[in-house]
Parts: sequence; structure tokens; C-alpha cells
Amino acid sequence: MGALDTIIAKDHKIAVLTGAGVSVPSGIPPFRGPNGLYRKANVERFLSIDYFHYDPEAFWAFYRSLFDADRLLHAEPSGVHRWLGQLEKEKKVTVITQNIDGLHTKGGSSRVIELQERLSGRFVRTAVPFTLPSRCGKTSCQDAATPTPAGFATMS
Repeated sequence: MGALDTIIAKDHKIAVLTGAGVSVPSGIPPFRGPNGLYRKANVERFLSIDYFHYDPEAFWAFYRSLFDADRLLHAEPSGVHRWLGQLEKEKKVTVITQNIDGLHTKGGSSRVIELQERLSGRFVRTAVPFTLPSRCGKTSCQDAATPTPAGFATMS
């Protein structure tokens, strides 16, 4: 990283933009590319809020098939995640990421801006009743649970 080290040495404040590529070495597949998750189906359609309202059961089935939550929640930081965490000991580093895996924080970075909410097992509640396709033991709910990471067409 010779050239990068030279550039970094000049500044005290550094902003780093990251995406799926930094988490691939942690075993998390990217969304795009030859091994990407988007090869499975029309992801933009199935992960949209409109599709969620149209068929919540199918939305959840697709969501669970696409995201391996155990893998995301238990993955270990890659060398890049750890390197940025170490760099923060010498510089004021702000990481801006579109990743939902939380590995920057796990890797030691404390100033992380997540452009999408992290997958954490928490859910946002909405006022759309439907049958929950989950293992929560309930057959229906007055407040539907939607995943916290932003889906397609959810930002205005």
C-alpha cells in the first residue's frame, strides 16, 4: 500500500467510502458480480416496500433466502476492517459504508456512518397487519415487522 500510505501520511482527517468488497474476505458475498446475491432473482422487485405490502409472506421468504443472517451477524472483520480500526488510533478516520454487516465497528472503527441501517435482528414496526412468517410463535400481528436495512423504493 505504498502510494496509499504516502497519501494518508499527509492528512490527519480521512474519510473512507466502502461497500460490499471489504466484507467479501469475511465470507459475505457481494450483491453484484458473478457470485453476487442479485443473480437469484429480480431483487429490486422482491425487496421493495411495495412488494412487502403486496405479499409480506413471499417478501419474508425471499428475504430469508437471500440473506444468511447467521453469516452476517457472526462474520469476523476482514483485514481492511481491522486496518481501518488501527488507522483510527493515529488519524481521525470516518468510515462511510453502505454495508449492513457491522464489521467496521467490530473491526475497531468508532466513527462509522452506515448509509443503510445495520442488520441486527431488530425490526421496524409498521401499521400493516399480516401473518408473520417467522418462528416467533405468533400467527398474526397488528403491527407488521419489516427488516431495518433499507429496501428498494423505501427512501424518499
